[in-house]
This record gives sequence, C-alpha cells and structure tokens, in this order.
Amino acid sequence: VKTLGMLTLLITLTLGYAKFVMPAVLHHASKSVELMLVLSLAWCFFVCTASILPFVGLPMELAALIAGTALGTFPYSTDFNEKIKYIRDFFVCLFFAGMGMMLPVPRAVDVFLGIFLALVAVLVRAVGIFLPIWLMSKKARVAALASVNLGQIGEFGLVLCTLGVSHGHIDESTLETILIAFLCTTILSPILIRNSITIFVKGSNWYDRARGNAAQEADAIEDDGEERDIVLLGFHKIAFMLMAEIQARTPELLSTMHVIDFNGRTLSKLDAMGIKCTCGDISSRDVLAKAQSKPPRIV
Repeated sequence: VKTLGMLTLLITLTLGYAKFVMPAVLHHASKSVELMLVLSLAWCFFVCTASILPFVGLPMELAALIAGTALGTFPYSTDFNEKIKYIRDFFVCLFFAGMGMMLPVPRAVDVFLGIFLALVAVLVRAVGIFLPIWLMSKKARVAALASVNLGQIGEFGLVLCTLGVSHGHIDESTLETILIAFLCTTILSPILIRNSITIFVKGSNWYDRARGNAAQEADAIEDDGEERDIVLLGFHKIAFMLMAEIQARTPELLSTMHVIDFNGRTLSKLDAMGIKCTCGDISSRDVLAKAQSKPPRIV
C-alpha cells in the first residue's frame, strides 16, 4: 500500500510539474537549445534521485520511465532525443551486454516460446492500438501506422523482468523467453516500419474488396492532408519580413507553410496565424525527417 501510494504521488507531482512549471521554464530558455537540454536532464535526474530516498523507496528505473514519459509531452522532445542519442545508445549497449552475460545458453523450448510470444505480442498490440486510435480519430491510416510502429516489445519490459528476477518474483527461464521475444520483435520491427505504408495499402484494398468496394489508389491513401508545400528552416529577420509580405499580399499561402525552428516564443505566434510549426534543431536529420515526411515543393 505504501509503495502504491508513493508511486501515485510521484506520478501526480511529476506530471503536474511537467504540465504547469516546466513548459514555462523551457519556453523562456528556448533561445538556447543547450540550456533546455541541461534543464531537462537535470529535472529527470532529480525525479530519479527523489524516488530512491529512504522514505520513498521506489526503483530508479520506474522513476526514469515516469520522467521520460512526462518529458516526451514537450514539443522539444525530438530535439532532446537527437542531442542525447549517443549517450543513450552507449548505456543501452552496456545494459544488453550485462543482461547477455547473466543468461545461460537458451534451450529449444525457450526459443519456440519466445517466437510464439513475439507473434502474440505483435498481433495483440495491433488490435489493442488500432481500435482505440480508430475510434477516437476515425482515421484508419493513422491507426494502422501507429499499430505497426508500436508493435515491438519495449526495452523497459526487460528492465522490469530483470528487477523481477533479482527480487525472486520470476525465474530466469521466463526472462530468457521474454528476451528472445524482444530480439524477434527487434528484428521484425524495422522491416514492418519500413513497409508500413505498403502494408496499410494492401490491407485496406483487401478489406475493401471483401466488402465489395473498389480498391483505393496508394497515393490517395497516403495523403492525409497534413503536409505543407513550403518549408522554412529557421525563422529570423528575413523569414519574418517574408512572412509579413506573404500575409499582406497572398494570405492564402499561409495554410501551405511549415516553419521548423527551436524558439518557442516565435512558434507560438506563428501557430496563432494558422501556420504549421515544428520545434527542433534544423541541423538534425531526425527532426527534419519527423517534421516533414514528404518532400516539400519549396524549402
């Protein structure tokens, strides 16, 4: 009961702080990407250290998940991931190396169970993710792509299993099975994500033919109307004058423009004008790829 109460209190305080305090702090620090990064990492470490206090008694791994989830709600999360990905990858390698040294040689039955668990996880997640998104948004394309992209078993499940083994809640054979299932989904997920559009188009056409309707064209299915034709990389004095000129002469072009910049104050003003905005560092390939999936006509 104490652990559940402390967990609820930690989640409430963390999400409340992330919703009401951190956005204002990061908004004022948005002119410096490095300052935002330091503040965000310091806040995550603070949540982790608060969880291991004697009177709290929560695992640091659980606090890291809560802090990361709260941090992922910020518009600057993509830029943060780009800056810390090398540190993250280094510690992920250490984690898997340490886990591999703890495991014995897997048995055949564990391999078959792991493959079966991976298939079940992919199918169950496809249904469990597709239906809620489709019911909320009524967009089958968004629901299908989210189902494919989130089909992998997460690394945090392995962290929980490792803690379970250390506390005696599960045995090592269960950890072996889950690790094999994780490896199977890790190998399968890049293939599915790379061909997610094709999978959706073929699945949608099969569903339409089963209902007796005509199959849709791939281009019509892929176009969700969210992409913009004109992309501005960065927004400063010249871009401001260009935007003012467009607003005065041809305001209908504003609905076709997309601005990528890291200054939150500027982006909030542009968003009020109806211009699509993405917060991030324009020198990051990951930010550009996630901000604009289709090639624009003008950059």
